[in-house]
Amino acid sequence: MNVDSQKLEIIEWVSRLKNSQIIEEIIKLRDREIGQPNRQPVRKFGSGKHLITYIAEDFNDPIDHFGDDIKP
Repeated sequence: MNVDSQKLEIIEWVSRLKNSQIIEEIIKLRDREIGQPNRQPVRKFGSGKHLITYIAEDFNDPIDHFGDDIKP
């Protein structure tokens, strides 16, 4: 089996992966290979839910200075 066919086989295998830990390990290998070891982690949905601690009672009230620009 030549290198090009091995690469194709790996690409097909990676495209079918569903395990996020294996995908993260592959990304780490890639980053080490191309010299980017300090890649920022992927943001996860809901990770900032603790940041908003207060919402004013009038939050959804219309803003007067927009005037006619507001569509009903």
